[in-house]
Amino acid sequence: MKTTKKLPVDNFTKDIARQPSEFTRAVFKGTALAYKLIIFALYKVSTQSSEGDKAGKDMRCVFSASEFFSKLGMTNGTRQGELVERATEELSRSIIVLRNDDARNPDDVSNLKMPWFESVKTLNDGSVHMKFNRAIAEFFDFRVGYTALELLEIGDLQSFYAMRYYGLAKSTMGFSGERGNGRNSWWFEFTEEELRRFFEIDRNAYQRRDAFVKTVIKKPCEEVNEKTGVNIDLQYEKISKGKYRWRFLCSLKKSLPEPAKTEPKAAGTGAGLDADAERERVEALKNRHPERWLELLEAEVRKPQPGGMNMFWAEVNAAAALLEEFRDEEI
Repeated sequence: MKTTKKLPVDNFTKDIARQPSEFTRAVFKGTALAYKLIIFALYKVSTQSSEGDKAGKDMRCVFSASEFFSKLGMTNGTRQGELVERATEELSRSIIVLRNDDARNPDDVSNLKMPWFESVKTLNDGSVHMKFNRAIAEFFDFRVGYTALELLEIGDLQSFYAMRYYGLAKSTMGFSGERGNGRNSWWFEFTEEELRRFFEIDRNAYQRRDAFVKTVIKKPCEEVNEKTGVNIDLQYEKISKGKYRWRFLCSLKKSLPEPAKTEPKAAGTGAGLDADAERERVEALKNRHPERWLELLEAEVRKPQPGGMNMFWAEVNAAAALLEEFRDEEI
């Protein structure tokens, strides 16, 4: 008999972790549980860090193992504490690599290697204490934008590869309806050689190409399709002998309403809300429609903004679109 997954009551609002876009595209490897801890730590620092902590790049969080499993909708069994202990040991030496592949001169391409955490520890009471490396914390102002990862969907995924594809799909969804894409479609692509570098797969692993394709590409994407609100279809082309490029064709499983165009209000008509009431309405709509808010925001982050103030103008424009889309909804 197939069991139905019960969602924690406090997860009906869709808890979201914001992962800096640079990390979504970064090179790193690890177990699925270790990556889930990273994502949950990203979620926790946004709620636990004070403005002073953020200014000083002192980004740390504390949580219990039971809270971690509950928020991600995972079973908190008898061995889960032991599994968390192993994952934190892994994270204490885990490295992330940021590549500037967009450099015009190939000689200028570089790899910036950093440890994820300055310290990771668990206490006998079951609590987990994590402090991000200060170099990592530099990215928490989201200058380049961020990827919105739903904790329950992350918790459902078992494959590290599936989690990375899910993040890549979410990070590029701002291109939906743009650059020749259909309204609910967008894509990203990798060659098989690039995937080996992206996942840090040893050259000697998967000597048979069919095993590589099945384990690293097809099965993880099937898992994303089965367990999340994102769908990834696959296409590939042969570049040359033994070399292939894959295109990951993404869509959302439910069709979303088009963002309504905001008509300018005539000055002095009194038709609009005052500034305080408008801010309150925006916050209420964000809480009521968190997924739609993040979709609008991600779409705006992908667009060039005046003065290079990407996040500021992205939030302003996304808030205006949110107000217009739900203008007839009572709060």
